[in-house]
Amino acid sequence: MSDSLYNITFQGKLLYGYEQDEVRNNLAKLTKFDEKMLDRLFSGEEMILKKKLDLATAERYKDILFYPGQ
Repeated sequence: MSDSLYNITFQGKLLYGYEQDEVRNNLAKLTKFDEKMLDRLFSGEEMILKKKLDLATAERYKDILFYPGQ
């Protein structure tokens, strides 16, 4: 059993094929962040979204953030 903990970070960079407006809207629905917080997230500065997650939880967040709706 691993005692490693993980952080979910975001730098405002998008994967190829994704539009910023769509990603912002999806992230707002997922997190309930307001426009001011979304502006900070997409500023290019690395921000921590979640801290100290176990591997299984971190993997679930990764799946949701990288593959929403699947």
